[in-house]
Amino acid sequence: MIVGSRFHRLGIALAAYRPEPGILAAQLDSIRQQDFSDWICVITCDSPLSAFINNPALASAREDARFKWLENPNRLGPRKNFERAIQEVLKLGVDAICCSDQDDIWYPNKLSASVRALEQAPPLSLVHCDMHALQDGQTSRETVWEMERRGVRNTQPHHLMVRNVVAGCAMMFDPELARRYPVIPEGVDYHDHWYALCAAFHGGVHPLPEPLYAYRQHEANQLGITPFQGILEDSGKDHSILSKCEDRYRWSCAVIKGAIAGGLPVTSAQRLLFLFRWDLGLLFLALGFRHLRSDPALSRACIARAVGKFFTLFGKPPSSPRS
Repeated sequence: MIVGSRFHRLGIALAAYRPEPGILAAQLDSIRQQDFSDWICVITCDSPLSAFINNPALASAREDARFKWLENPNRLGPRKNFERAIQEVLKLGVDAICCSDQDDIWYPNKLSASVRALEQAPPLSLVHCDMHALQDGQTSRETVWEMERRGVRNTQPHHLMVRNVVAGCAMMFDPELARRYPVIPEGVDYHDHWYALCAAFHGGVHPLPEPLYAYRQHEANQLGITPFQGILEDSGKDHSILSKCEDRYRWSCAVIKGAIAGGLPVTSAQRLLFLFRWDLGLLFLALGFRHLRSDPALSRACIARAVGKFFTLFGKPPSSPRS
């Protein structure tokens, strides 16, 4: 506990699936070594607990009553597994919620620094921190925000419907958001994106420009790090530039439809930007040029959606996006 703080107990939602015991143990040990010690961590496992729970590497975590181990009766997938973990944590009467992957390494002040940042933010807010990349036992010199030129200051709802800048393992948020918006809707692929959107419509998304953990990179990552390579970055061999732009526009349409279905107060202007196609993409184009110098990654994402919006006008409506 931080003296004088309104945050007395923190909840950590950890969604696991077939974890490697030694790597999971390193993550849990880094949680146990936090300088903020009044926390409880709910681990919802989307695979049999019996496959790893008795491994000697996990002995310390098994003996720590602050860890609560749950096994899902049926496999839920990452989005719904985190949804369950967050709701289980919420039941425990915590003052803030953060999420954890099964294989990162938290620095000892991750919780305490996030608490201080969240305490300075309005109610119904979310804060998120920077991170280092961890690969083959080596920690990157640059932070991930530096590598990706991540535009963490641009977090209005329409920005987040174009691209998400919040990593789940980096965030801490007001539990009232999980209480008001318990279900992560179809169309929003990840828990971090959903609660970033929820916060953006209310108290805001607030960056904490300090690396507070090491994000492990390996082939099994749901989402890896993509260093920014310029406004005209190659789209890759498996997609033409045009099809990629169409996919990106359909993805954004799915996000705003998910926000509407999930009960967020989406405005008429936001509906116009994403769902009214007869502007031929000019609104996205204007937004892209507005951020060309200040946030080139956001600019590129907006221009891609402008192109996608224009070409979907003559093809299939944006009803079945690919992520």
